[in-house]
Amino acid sequence: MEIMQRDEILVIGTEPPCPRCDYLTRMVQDIVNTMGLTRTVRHLDYTSDEAHRIAAEFSLVPGTAKDVARIAGLAIDWNTVQELIANPGERSDALSEKKCCAITAAQWSPALDEALSPCERKARESGILMTPILIVNGRLVHQGSVLTLQAVQSLC
Repeated sequence: MEIMQRDEILVIGTEPPCPRCDYLTRMVQDIVNTMGLTRTVRHLDYTSDEAHRIAAEFSLVPGTAKDVARIAGLAIDWNTVQELIANPGERSDALSEKKCCAITAAQWSPALDEALSPCERKARESGILMTPILIVNGRLVHQGSVLTLQAVQSLC
């Protein structure tokens, strides 16, 4: 079953986008524009019917780190997560690679992904396709964190 059009890149995330979902969407759009690719980039709300249909293709439901933590019984320090969003500190990964989406990324950092990595590791066994979700030409390529700029470039 075709879940999306050919030459389409889909980021499934929260609406309004959280820092991770927003940054990944803007990074993908920037790569597509910079590389002159003829691909459509869409950000899709994880609560939408379309996101649920896509997740069902993998026998999962779309959800966030909070959903995974609740289902898996993970003790995540949400105050620390909020502090990392408010004060992201040094960004040695994607932003040092290229100044992509700097305004949006002001709230994202690799430390934020690291703080939520227990959720990413438990997502699938919890039945969750965890945001941000990256789908390229109908193929699920990543879920649960922001990839590096080079990784996203290679997938586009």
